[in-house]
Amino acid sequence: MKFEIRSAWCCVLMTACVLAPAAQAASYQWIGGAGDGRWTSAGNWDVGVVPPVSSVSYVFFNDEGTNTVTSLDGQDFQVGVLRFKHPRGTRHMIDLAGGTLVIRSEGANGFLDVGVAEAGVSYDCGDVVISNGTLQIGQQFGSSQLPAAIRLGTTHATSGTTGRGRLTVHGRLVTSNLTSVLIGYVGTGSLRDSTDSWLDLRDTTISSPLDENRWSMSGSLTIGHQNAGHGELRLPPSLEAMDIGGSFVVGNSGRSRGCIDFGTNSQFRALTVKGDFYLGTGGSNELRHWPREVAVTIGSPEAPTSLLLGYGGSDWGMAVELVVTNAPFTAHLNLLQIGGGITSGTLKPYTPVALLDLEKATAVQIGPHPNQIDCETMTVGYGRYTGSGILRLPATVTSLEAGTLLIGGTRSNSELAFAPGSQLTNLTVRNAFQMGSAWGTSYPSAGGSGAIDGLPEDVAIRIGSPETPALLSMGDTYQYGGNGMNLLAPTNGSFSAHLSTLRLGLSRRDGYAGIRATLDLRATRLDAFVVEDIAMIGCWTNTASGFRENDGGQGRLYLPAGEAAFKGPLHVGDAGNDSYGLLDLTGTRARCGAPVEVGTTGEVVVRMQGEPAGLDIATIEPDPLAVVAGGRIAIFCEAPPSPQTQAYWGLRLAGDHRDALRALADAGALTWDATGLPEDQWDRFGIYYDDLADETIVGLPARRGTMVILR
Repeated sequence: MKFEIRSAWCCVLMTACVLAPAAQAASYQWIGGAGDGRWTSAGNWDVGVVPPVSSVSYVFFNDEGTNTVTSLDGQDFQVGVLRFKHPRGTRHMIDLAGGTLVIRSEGANGFLDVGVAEAGVSYDCGDVVISNGTLQIGQQFGSSQLPAAIRLGTTHATSGTTGRGRLTVHGRLVTSNLTSVLIGYVGTGSLRDSTDSWLDLRDTTISSPLDENRWSMSGSLTIGHQNAGHGELRLPPSLEAMDIGGSFVVGNSGRSRGCIDFGTNSQFRALTVKGDFYLGTGGSNELRHWPREVAVTIGSPEAPTSLLLGYGGSDWGMAVELVVTNAPFTAHLNLLQIGGGITSGTLKPYTPVALLDLEKATAVQIGPHPNQIDCETMTVGYGRYTGSGILRLPATVTSLEAGTLLIGGTRSNSELAFAPGSQLTNLTVRNAFQMGSAWGTSYPSAGGSGAIDGLPEDVAIRIGSPETPALLSMGDTYQYGGNGMNLLAPTNGSFSAHLSTLRLGLSRRDGYAGIRATLDLRATRLDAFVVEDIAMIGCWTNTASGFRENDGGQGRLYLPAGEAAFKGPLHVGDAGNDSYGLLDLTGTRARCGAPVEVGTTGEVVVRMQGEPAGLDIATIEPDPLAVVAGGRIAIFCEAPPSPQTQAYWGLRLAGDHRDALRALADAGALTWDATGLPEDQWDRFGIYYDDLADETIVGLPARRGTMVILR
């Protein structure tokens, strides 16, 4: 075994955490000549002199395959970098003997490295036990703090070996200005694994310079990173809080595995993360023995971050969860993503992947205001393959706003759930509202089931605005989207939508039939419903792909009394017998600024209830209305016209289209039922052209009085 001490190195900690040596001063090499393993014996050093205990130096243990025990002999030592490597199956033990080992560096990072793989280094593993004293990493001098880092089992693209690092501490751990803690870190581009690394602090008292049982770090905590990084952090039950100044990463992608074990009878009560919060999916990515009654704070008003649960692809598909009960949850986020793609495709559909359960939290704040949620992007169930997500919110949440709200973007059953007695009064989506849909995301081929459970009555729902129309997409998939069910049916309250595009029930590739979408607004007040571009209900219009236009997609839109506007083309139903499109207008006047197409499996149902209702097609194109054989428009006059009504119609077109409408009626594609009128008006209900208004209606024409001209 060799133990070498050299001068302070200048270290730069970036994503790959690479050490860069600076100018070297005196060096010390451990030769173990005294044979007693004591750091204080001069005979153990090649120069025959014990290094100064205040030296900021580079210390390297290179064990030659045997277990090693060294002792500080009760003295205090300071080093800049402490690094261990040895073959697997061996262990290095340091007996502090009541002393303190300080790892710090002047002006650069102090490192504690165990099993850090580097190019040209044959030993890539480390298993170290430090006991019977105080291990101090980083040091504070007056108002300044010197940076420090812990790296256990890291591998980078340039290394030809596999990093595995294990560190166990018995005694006391004091940290100051930790810029990084890496456990099982595989760098980008590395083809090597970093397996079974851990930091075991179960028999340790952890503190920061001013706080007992509170662990603070200025940088990031990363456990199980990238590719095949496997790491575990084992915490003592006495730890009460953690403050992470950077990102919190526990397993982030692919085959990574990360775990924090809080242990039984944990006293842990507060977790603060200033950076991104990542809890990935995989074989064992979890917060084991998470005590739940933990106050969680993520991000800050000045620097919103991301919260991702179960977002990474996985070959194992183990569910992950974060549950907070009897404690507050506060987050300032740009992105909230729950559930991700299982890239191997090994899971069956509807397998749960991620759960964020805040139903029993004492208070929830995501965004700037208490008891409200405002996040630019919220995705619950997201990915290319299976990736279910569930978000449960407490009754105290009064408002939910998002730029994009996606629920069920994969072959999954994903759910946004409000607790019984919910006080929600506002649901606003600014840019895109998607259920069972991944259209416009990184995985447009996937669509599944999305649900909003427990939506209370009297909620004002707002999607888009006149200045920024939004996408509304439900049950919308290219493939991998079979048998999805998506329903939004608010009760009372109000609904306002200013949309760029409307997509309901689209399954656009053979073999993946069955996705369904229903938007039912009949039990709420319609304040606005405007579609600026194309609207597709159970229909896909792109025939260039060679696939059937809609393989089993079914879309249903029910509108209540009020005004709607379809400024672009409107398509209802398609050609495939297993598709279906329904537009149900109950007292709704739907103004159409472009041609309307009702496909073979399409149906437009109009219910007249005292005022003109139905399709009001204003375009002057020669063929403004097409009803393909099998499709139909059915008009039901359920009440006589109000006294002030002029023409009382269930269908109106600009121009003279009597012949076209009569042909549709003769073919059974246009029907009406006037039994809601007085019997003497049944025969008057029909097709009429008004040459003064230059319009054709299906209904009752306006009664024109006698015109008297005085000269």
